[in-house]
Amino acid sequence: MVGIRESDVLRKPFWETPWCKHSEKMQNKLKEAVREATRGKTVRFEATHQTADGSLHYVDFSIKPLMNANEQVVLLIPESRDITNLKQATEMLQKSEEKYRFLADNTSDILWVASLNLEMTYVSPSILRLS
Repeated sequence: MVGIRESDVLRKPFWETPWCKHSEKMQNKLKEAVREATRGKTVRFEATHQTADGSLHYVDFSIKPLMNANEQVVLLIPESRDITNLKQATEMLQKSEEKYRFLADNTSDILWVASLNLEMTYVSPSILRLS
């Protein structure tokens, strides 16, 4: 996905690796996450990684500390899952809902929605003008 060689990342701080160089904000967030993980805390957040073609992918990123018997952090385990498709679908759904809400809120007719047990879940504001 990122199009890197092993030499591009070995012996470099995680925030200086190619997939984070696109954003100083992301680098700082990652630095703070590493600090928290070295204190024994599992850290998880949504991040972006730049791919070899320059596009951004959204990832669910986490760093988990591995402790020894003395409760000392001996290793940090980073993990990420590509959630780009989920993120794009969520954004499309939100835009669709915004269009629906605009139309429903601005219709001159009364529009109402009820659940299967006939509980009203939405009534357009036009009811106030018409009643």
